[in-house]
Formats: sequence, structure tokens, C-alpha cells
Amino acid sequence: MKAISITGVTYFSLTDEDIFFKWLESIDCIKGMDGELRTLYLMVDETLLDESALDELWAVFKRYKIPLSELKPLNCETSNAWFKKKRLVKH
Repeated sequence: MKAISITGVTYFSLTDEDIFFKWLESIDCIKGMDGELRTLYLMVDETLLDESALDELWAVFKRYKIPLSELKPLNCETSNAWFKKKRLVKH
């Protein structure tokens, strides 16, 4: 299990915030969330981290303007090709 942190997400309504958390909960590799002040910690089960899960995380991060660099802790041997395709790491 690996934790990644998300800082400073802006929600424009209570519904927007609800959708954000439901979207994260729908991603199979997300096994838990915890927050402290303006930081949200996502517990990621790396054994379930496939291209589909990474695509969903990327979409959430893009939609909510979360720096994509916060995904980099998930870059490992099995996900490196996805990170290269998205140009989040050097080739």
C-alpha cells in the first residue's frame, strides 16, 4: 500500500466536493482516504494499479487542477510505460 498526497483542491459547491470523493472511491486501487487540514492522503493498493486506474486518477487530477507531479510516487516498474506515455517522466 502506498500513500500519495493531494493538496489544495478547490470545490465550487458541496455537490462538486461530493462528486470528487465518489469519483476517487470508484477507482479500484484507492483503498482509503484520510485528510489533515488542506491535504488529502490516498491509500493506493499498487497491486490494483493498472492503466485504467492510472487513467482515472489522471482525469481526476486534471479536472480538479491537482498537480500531476503528485502522481509520481505511483511510478514503478509496472506503471513506468504509462508515465512515459503521459510524459510525466523523462524517456
